[in-house]
Amino acid sequence: MRLKAPTLIRTQYLKVYQITYKIYGLLNRKPVGSFPAAKMLLELAEEQHPQSAIVFAHWGDYFLKMQDRAAAIRAYERADQLDPSDEGVVKVLRGVK
Repeated sequence: MRLKAPTLIRTQYLKVYQITYKIYGLLNRKPVGSFPAAKMLLELAEEQHPQSAIVFAHWGDYFLKMQDRAAAIRAYERADQLDPSDEGVVKVLRGVK
C-alpha cells in the first residue's frame, strides 16, 4: 500500500525549526513560491508544535502571500501572544494592520 505524501509526512516528528526552515524556503522560492506544499507543512507544524510562535508567524506570512489580510493578522496576533518578545512579528503586525 502506497501512502500519499501528506499522510507519510504526518508519520514523521520533526523539530519546529526543521519544519519552519523548509516552510520559509517554500514561501519565498523564486520566481513563485510553492504554496500548497507550504500549507501542508504549516498544518503539520501546527499539529506538532501548537504553542510555537514561529509556526503562527509563518502562517501569517502564508496568508499574506495568499492575500488574506484578516487571516494574516489573526496568525501574527497569535504569534505575538505566544512570544511577545519577537520584534519581527510586532513590526510586521504593525505594517499589516
